[in-house]
Amino acid sequence: MRLVVVLLVAAIIASLAIKLYAAPALIGWEIRKDLQESWRGEVEVGLVEFNYLGPVIVHGLTLRDNEGETWLTTGRLRAEVAGWPGLRPKVTQLTLDRPVVTAHIHKPLPLVSPAGEPSELLDIRHVMLANGSVIVRTTDGLLCHFTNVRLSANDQGGQWRMQLTFDEGDNSFVITGRAEETVGDNGSRQTNFVGGAALPDGRADITIALQRHPDQPDRRLAASTNISIEAFQGRASLLASAIVPTEGPPRLKANLAAKDMDLRPLMTLLRFDRPTDGRLVSLQVDASLASASLDDVKANGLIFLDDMTVLPNSILRTVLDAISPRSASQESSDLQAVFSLTGPAVTIHSGGIGGDVIALDVQPGGKIDLSTHALDGVVVAVLMKDISNILSALPMIGIVSDLSSDLTRSRVTGTWDDPVITPLPMADMPAHTLSFLQTLSSSGGQFGGLMFLPMRELFEALPAINGNATPRRSR
Repeated sequence: MRLVVVLLVAAIIASLAIKLYAAPALIGWEIRKDLQESWRGEVEVGLVEFNYLGPVIVHGLTLRDNEGETWLTTGRLRAEVAGWPGLRPKVTQLTLDRPVVTAHIHKPLPLVSPAGEPSELLDIRHVMLANGSVIVRTTDGLLCHFTNVRLSANDQGGQWRMQLTFDEGDNSFVITGRAEETVGDNGSRQTNFVGGAALPDGRADITIALQRHPDQPDRRLAASTNISIEAFQGRASLLASAIVPTEGPPRLKANLAAKDMDLRPLMTLLRFDRPTDGRLVSLQVDASLASASLDDVKANGLIFLDDMTVLPNSILRTVLDAISPRSASQESSDLQAVFSLTGPAVTIHSGGIGGDVIALDVQPGGKIDLSTHALDGVVVAVLMKDISNILSALPMIGIVSDLSSDLTRSRVTGTWDDPVITPLPMADMPAHTLSFLQTLSSSGGQFGGLMFLPMRELFEALPAINGNATPRRSR
């Protein structure tokens, strides 16, 4: 949002540089031209009002990428200008009404890194945003949607006071804080933001540092973020850093950790379409991004969910029902997985699903493509009531008994909207499945500490993400 505001400010300032008494049509043309220098795509500017003595008002502004996807629309943008008419006008206040920001996180950001310094005509002291919306989309469609977004930011003697409100009734939250800029001896500038958010069931503390180095093209803009959350009966943290050079793509490193959080209010706060009951026992993700495209993301992850509701028409429900009709009575499941991500391709290193009726052991090497939704993996299913019999019969497997009557081995292909289940022979007991069954038997069918400890060891043994120096916090 801040980059978009800077772009809009730059465009309006450029329009004021036109000769005195320029026509509104010429101002609109100038705004469009300057935005096109910083935006890779289509710029559409609506009606421009400019009565020489009052503010500049733009009715309707739209930014689209080269594929026609909309990233920004505004109902109205109003810029207050001090010292106009005159030789040294200053833009002092910006107001955006009904802006809609859409983040297509599966696509590169169509933004050209700014190379110049802010114009001398820029003297912003107040920024307001009303009736805004923030939409996050993936290749699968809508991920989350925030409405009724408001922002108020005021310069109070060199220190900015900010309040960002997400007004959603009982699910509302407000981010407040202050930002201050310092200038180094070498001309570098650093902006520090310290604030927090009152969540529906807790609080988040936020610190952001933004550094600008005009004389260092390889790291002209550097940012670091630390967010600590205590809410939903648990806690979470996010450490992230980014470098934006003058030329070339940005680079990002991030570490996300969460523990013991109630799933439904967390997913509701994040605007998931289908929140579910359950508990997020542990989440750990180390990630790096070498460009503005998700095709260049690399990540290692661990996730552990307890008593997660198996939603109707979900991929989990479909697979369970296809493997065993008896699973229809299983309303909740524990889920664990250790995985790696390279671009849109997910590789499962260890995975398991357990409930009161059936358990699935996901064999190492399973693949999920997040862009095409394609699946390719092997699972071994067992009814919970049969586990003890299987383990007691292991010494006689291949002599007087076999595994085919108690274990079901299947390949899962197709897509997560239309999975295809193909039965496979069950000739022997894979070591991964044996360990999985022994752990389930010892824990009474629950994914407890006995399951989590080997998961954590596997996650920490994965090759480190290139260049990611963020610490792991899985404990």
